[in-house]
Order: sequence, then C-alpha cells, then structure tokens
Amino acid sequence: GNFSERTAEMTVNLINSGTLDYDLNVVQISTIEADYAAKSLNKVLIASLIIVILVAIALSVYYKLGGLVSAVSILFNTFLSLTLYTVFKGIINQQAIAALIVSFGIAIDAVIIVLERVKNELYNGKKLDRALTEGYKKSITSIVDANIVAFLLAIILFFFGSSISSFSLMLALSSVCTLVTMTIVNKLILCYLVKLNSNPLSFGAKKAYLE
Repeated sequence: GNFSERTAEMTVNLINSGTLDYDLNVVQISTIEADYAAKSLNKVLIASLIIVILVAIALSVYYKLGGLVSAVSILFNTFLSLTLYTVFKGIINQQAIAALIVSFGIAIDAVIIVLERVKNELYNGKKLDRALTEGYKKSITSIVDANIVAFLLAIILFFFGSSISSFSLMLALSSVCTLVTMTIVNKLILCYLVKLNSNPLSFGAKKAYLE
C-alpha cells in the first residue's frame, strides 16, 4: 500500500499490542435490558409532564391571565424544541429530556422576570399596555444573556463532551427556541391580550398596591 516505514511500524505495534498477556479481574458486570430502559424513559417523561402541569398552575395562580398565556407560550416553546430536535435527528433519551427541563427552567425564569417588571411598572402608575412595553424593554437584556450563555455552553459541551451530545444538542436548540418564543411570540400574545383586557389585575397586580 502507501505505508511509509514509520506508519508500517506503528501499524505493526498496534496489531501486536492486542496479543500481550494481561490478567483481567472482573469486578462487576451489568446488563441493562431494553424494556428496563424504556420503562425508565417513560418515568422521566411522566415526571416531566407533571412538572409542566404544576408550573402552569403556579403561573396561572400567581400571575392570573398573564401567567396562563405565558405558560401556553412555554408549552409551545417545548414542542418547538422537540420538533427541531427531531429534524436534526436527535435521539430522545434521558440526556435530551434533562436538557429540555433545563431550558424549560430558563423559559420560566424569563416569564417571571417579564411579569414582575410589568407589575413594577403598574405600581408606578402606568397603564397596562405601557407597563407591558416597559417591562419587556427592561427585562430583554437578562433574557438574551441567559439564553446566549446556555447556547454557548451547549456548543462547548457538544464539541468537547462526546458522551453528552444529546444533552448539548437539545440545550442549544432549546436556547434558540426560548429566545425567540419569550422575546417575540409571548410578547405578541400578551400585547393582543392587553387589547382585549386592559385590567391590570389580570397580570397578577395587587389592588392595594395599585391604589
């Protein structure tokens, strides 16, 4: 072939390295059956679904209609992330679901930051439509920074952590989806909601503070 003397020696050494006599001490042997892995994945999916439902209820109770709409946006963000992950031929496993839960938490954080900013603007005497605009304006930097950091972390993990490729791919896609959903989609829905219902109480503002 096209072997040089050096590459031929390396190939010979590589072949001969497998013929050396080593003593092998078996410490433990573990076998994971396919049905066990499937059951484990199902449990993770059920636990994730319970988390989504509890978070949606909590947002709806604390932030009223604004929280409910934001919870729907978070669900849309989750389905969008899963769709893109499927397009990139990612494998749905525990790693991917863990990354999805991390991005889910980042999305919840973005919602809370925005709605708390809106409430502060309402308490400063602004009307709901103006409060929503100012709330997004003052919280956009925090949302963008959090998702950019998550995206960069996912890229680093993807290239330097080969064993967690599913986690890093899902986290990268989810970060992009969260950034788009929370800064554009959720804002448009909330602005439309304000046109239908301009009552500040629908965003969780307390009547005593408004007065």
